[in-house]
Amino acid sequence: MSASSSTAPTPLEQQLADEIADAADLLAIAVPDLAGGLGKSFEAWLLLSIAVGLSETFDVVPIDYMGEATDSLVIRGAPGYIAKAAGAPGDKAGAIRIDHQGWQTVELHSSLRHSGVSTASHELDISLNLAYLCDSIRKKATAPYPGPPLLGLELKQYGAHLTLNKNFGRALLAVAVDLQPQWLFDEILLRRRQTLMGTWTAQRGAEYRLVTTAGLTSETSKLLDAYGIGADAHFEPGSSPALTGIIDQAASAIRTSWPWFR
Repeated sequence: MSASSSTAPTPLEQQLADEIADAADLLAIAVPDLAGGLGKSFEAWLLLSIAVGLSETFDVVPIDYMGEATDSLVIRGAPGYIAKAAGAPGDKAGAIRIDHQGWQTVELHSSLRHSGVSTASHELDISLNLAYLCDSIRKKATAPYPGPPLLGLELKQYGAHLTLNKNFGRALLAVAVDLQPQWLFDEILLRRRQTLMGTWTAQRGAEYRLVTTAGLTSETSKLLDAYGIGADAHFEPGSSPALTGIIDQAASAIRTSWPWFR
C-alpha cells in the first residue's frame, strides 16, 4: 500500500520516487502523476528506466495520446486502450516512441490492452509495439492493440519473502498463445505422403518476460523456461544486470522488427 500524506514513505517507495524523478529528468519530462500504489510506481519506474536505457542507442521521444511529442507524459493508472486522437478520449495516456535515424519504429506502453484471437483483450504491464499500428488506431477509434507485442513484460510487485506458483506462468503462457497461436512453433515440416516438401519457419514471434520482486517456485521456472519465457525473480529498483538484460532484449526486439537496423 502506498504511503498516505500523513505517513512517511517506506524506503522502497522513496527509492522508486527518487529514481522515477531522475529518469523523468533524463527524458526531459515532468515527473508523472501516479496513482495505484506501489505496484504502479514499480511499473512506471521500469517503463522509464527502459526508455532511458534505450536512449543510449535510439531516439526516445515521450508522446501524448495523439502521438505528439510531450514533456508531460501521462502513464495509465489502470488497463486501457490506445485512444482515438480526435475528440475527447477517456484514456489520455501517452507512450514513449523510439525512433532510429528518422524512422518511426516502436512505442513503449504501460498497462495497454492487446486483442487476442479469442477477441478477449489482455493487459500487458509494459509492451513494446509497432508504431504504425498504434498510429492506425489513433486515426480510427479507441481500441486495444491488435495482437502480440514485440516484447511484453508482466510485472508482479510482491514481498521478497513470497514465491509465485505456476499459475502465474500459466496465465502469461495463455496470453501469449491467445495473442499469437503460432507463437508456440518455430518450424513445421511439410510432408506430402512420404515426400518432404520443405520446412515452414515461423516469423520471429513476440517475446515475453515475467518480472517480479518475489521469488519463483521451481515449477514456475520450469514452465516458463520450457516455452522460452524469460523470468527475473527478486528484481529490485536500481541499476542491475537484470535491468540491463531487459533493456538489451528490448533493443534486440527493435532491431529485429526492422531489417535495416541489423
